[in-house]
Amino acid sequence: MSAAPRSAEPTSAPPLGRGLLKGTTSIATALVVLGASGYAFLAVTARIVPAADYAALAALYLLMAVFGGGLFSSVELETSRLVSGGAARGEPTGTAVRQMRLVSTGLLVLVSLAMLAAGRLLVDRVFNGDPWLLAGLLAACAGFAVLSLPRGTFAGRGRLPAYAATIGGEGLARLLPCLILAAAGVTAAAGFGVALGLGPLLAGLLCVPWLRLGAPGGHVPWRTLLPAVGWLAGSALLSLGLANLGPVVVKAILVEDPARAGVFAFAFVLARVPQFLFTSAQTALLPALTRAAATGDHARLRQGVRQAVLVVAALGALGVLGTILVGGFVIRVLFDSTHGIGALDLGLLGLGAAFAMMMAVLQSALLALAKHRLVTLAYALGFAGFVLCFLLPLDPVAAGLAAQLVSGVITVAVMLHLFRRYAR
Repeated sequence: MSAAPRSAEPTSAPPLGRGLLKGTTSIATALVVLGASGYAFLAVTARIVPAADYAALAALYLLMAVFGGGLFSSVELETSRLVSGGAARGEPTGTAVRQMRLVSTGLLVLVSLAMLAAGRLLVDRVFNGDPWLLAGLLAACAGFAVLSLPRGTFAGRGRLPAYAATIGGEGLARLLPCLILAAAGVTAAAGFGVALGLGPLLAGLLCVPWLRLGAPGGHVPWRTLLPAVGWLAGSALLSLGLANLGPVVVKAILVEDPARAGVFAFAFVLARVPQFLFTSAQTALLPALTRAAATGDHARLRQGVRQAVLVVAALGALGVLGTILVGGFVIRVLFDSTHGIGALDLGLLGLGAAFAMMMAVLQSALLALAKHRLVTLAYALGFAGFVLCFLLPLDPVAAGLAAQLVSGVITVAVMLHLFRRYAR
């Protein structure tokens, strides 16, 4: 038998507390790059792109998070869970990683066909009549499909610096072309939209040579693997929909007031700064919790969740305060007017971001217990509350704020109940 490749999975794991912290500095640095690229994109285009086109670009940015990073996070998370679980048991998982590569390809085909079928609606109501923005969205989905496998294997094997490099690379690949377009005097939304969408694809292609699939191992039955990914994909669409679709729906409703829709979208993204910081800990959270669940150590599992909850509480409080103190000033500088977005609105957006971080913690805990369907159920109930808020006779921005908070409260409450039940 030939020797295992250098990247074969480790057979032991660090204690949970150290596992949550090890390598997160590099990820936090990369997330600063990724977050800064997003805010720089929104800030630069806010000054040079017409108001209606800016609202469409902001909608593209958020839809990329839902149908790109969100949907294909199901592949990343399941790959990470399989790899880290195999490492805890001392089993190679190269065959399972190869299976996930096929899953990612199939998922890309399905989502691309769905977007093309809904293309006219997206172009007319969301992208301000510009089909090039739809092309940018399709390119981004392809990029996240490529990125999902390296990220899942890096996270599952504890190679967090490599994972961080994929994040930082994505941020730079998004930002640099947009800065070049701005320096060249481009003002059309189409150029910025395509450049934004090509960023993840370029980053994915660059990191593929780093990927080592690992030594062959046991074959995961498709009847087990596909439903697991399917439930994860459903929960990812619902969760990222809750996290990002509010401004997109507001944009579709405020057709006659695109400037206000654009300001709301920018404030929405600004309030999510703490989420970018928390992702560094979240990346290490799922593999660490999975190892605890795989060995039947539910005490360590509960300990890890408590640690993450404390981090969320601190970041959430800072996020609410920071958004209120800084948000209004930044909006006035970029847009010359807040367009009715006040301190209370900014504080509620910050609170919604805190609930989103709590959902991420509890999702990781339930996935570690292999409760994929229950995660999707929790998000489905939250999404029902989200939709209900937009059906009420409210101002579009007020409905968007209410949708974030109501859906967050429902989802967190359901997940917390389920975790307490199954982590005894």
